[in-house]
Amino acid sequence: MKILCITTRSPWPLFEGRALRSYNLIREAAREHEVHLLSFVQTQEDAEGIEHMRSICPLVEAHRLHMGWRRWKLLLDALREPFTHRPL
Repeated sequence: MKILCITTRSPWPLFEGRALRSYNLIREAAREHEVHLLSFVQTQEDAEGIEHMRSICPLVEAHRLHMGWRRWKLLLDALREPFTHRPL
């Protein structure tokens, strides 16, 4: 069976629980199935981790996620939050 796994960040390196869980699920599924990975990279470590994932998955696609606009939006939302009745 072919499985497409989509992650918000690279499952490797294993620094966080999120990465550890994703990595183990992908690795175990790859033993019996053809797993393809679509992941977003934010840092250089994420990009290096994509190379490691190619040893497990036959097809790995990585797309750079630009966070610049998002930081500004989070800051504006935090400043606006005391004056609204909605949580962040």
